Amino acid sequence: MTISIQPLVILNLFRNQRDTKRQGFFRILLLFGFLWAGLAVQAQEFPANSVLVMGQKNCPACQEALPLLAYYAPKWEKQNLVVRYYSLDSLPQDYSAYPVAVTRLPQRWESPLIIKLETYATPTYYWTNAQGKVIAETATAAAMQLEMIKRASHTVSN
Repeated sequence: MTISIQPLVILNLFRNQRDTKRQGFFRILLLFGFLWAGLAVQAQEFPANSVLVMGQKNCPACQEALPLLAYYAPKWEKQNLVVRYYSLDSLPQDYSAYPVAVTRLPQRWESPLIIKLETYATPTYYWTNAQGKVIAETATAAAMQLEMIKRASHTVSN
């Protein structure tokens, strides 16, 4: 869930100079509510316990990565991770052959998720922990699997 507050909406809250004190008080409460809701949403930035995959149908590297994603996705799901594929395609595509569920981001590179993750290329894989924080970023599914193995062996050795 994303809450997006346009700056003009906030400015319009205080635009009318002839407000009574009561109306001004309620507008301040409303503004505080918007700010509090924004902080609550930011507490968990991304879906928890997930592998987020950013890709495009017209990206050759993304298409080449699909067999590996199909191989690793069931392994990750056995580790109680949710695998999510986010498409940056400009037009709706047929994703029925994809090994995981696909969510199309119609805003593409301007999508809030892409901006927050600072994604600059596709495919990109992100692994999030239980708090929704990104703990690993890789360019391939195999590299993500190696990262998971490395972290698991590091945890066992400590």
